[in-house]
Amino acid sequence: MLSREGIPLIMSSIMLAYSLLRLIITMFKKWKQSICKYWSRFGFRLMFFVYSILYVLTTIPSLSSIIIIGYIFRCILPISLGFLVISIQDFVCYSNRDPTFIKRQWIWLDIPFIVGMIECQVLYYQSNTFLDTVVAIATRIAYEVLLDLFIILLIIAPSLFFLNEIRRNDFSGSLQCKILLAFIFFVLDVISLLVCFAFEVRMIIEKSSSTQRVSILLMKSFRDPVMIMVCFTQDMVDWMLQWIYLDEDAILKQDEGVKNHSPDEVLEIELVGADI
Repeated sequence: MLSREGIPLIMSSIMLAYSLLRLIITMFKKWKQSICKYWSRFGFRLMFFVYSILYVLTTIPSLSSIIIIGYIFRCILPISLGFLVISIQDFVCYSNRDPTFIKRQWIWLDIPFIVGMIECQVLYYQSNTFLDTVVAIATRIAYEVLLDLFIILLIIAPSLFFLNEIRRNDFSGSLQCKILLAFIFFVLDVISLLVCFAFEVRMIIEKSSSTQRVSILLMKSFRDPVMIMVCFTQDMVDWMLQWIYLDEDAILKQDEGVKNHSPDEVLEIELVGADI
């Protein structure tokens, strides 16, 4: 029979399998989406896979007492998300446009969040060493605040911007349903992050040891799907690229069809289309 302690291990194993699968697929991409051309995506996949391995180790009961693993994987997470920020901005290169502000200034935008979260883990480790409960609680909450702001401002918001750009350039109208589903996904992602943040802050502040263990197990079970959704943002970007390719192919085929017809035939086709 499955115990409460086994639920986080199952969820983290699913996240590990997912990250491994996506890493393998990324390694076999070719042409414009190869590792050399799209190195930021490969960096994200690789670092998130390392994060998933360490996170699985923290959910194994016999290894959960090795606290240092928890500090390490919390430091690797912001680094992997930093690659995701660059990967989303590299999406612009497929539109043949000038780099965005985030693309030009990604170092100065990423570094404060990444360094801040790593510093929080260092302070958290020191506060636990010296049994300073107040500082430990403050640093954990600060880490969660920085993490959620990092994801929402530099990952989800730019993704929504590019999604809107695709909607504006969707001349054929074939992407409306896909764009709507992607928008719903990003909204649910933000809601999940906020709910997870509120729940984790409550868990950190909780002082009752009897309920705190249950809260930790619930938090680990809920955090994994949320992080998978964040990781899924890269998949959404990959699919956006595929949508653009398919839409461009459809427009090119339509243009070639028009060129192969005489002016009278083109007028007749347009009139038939209008009647339909």
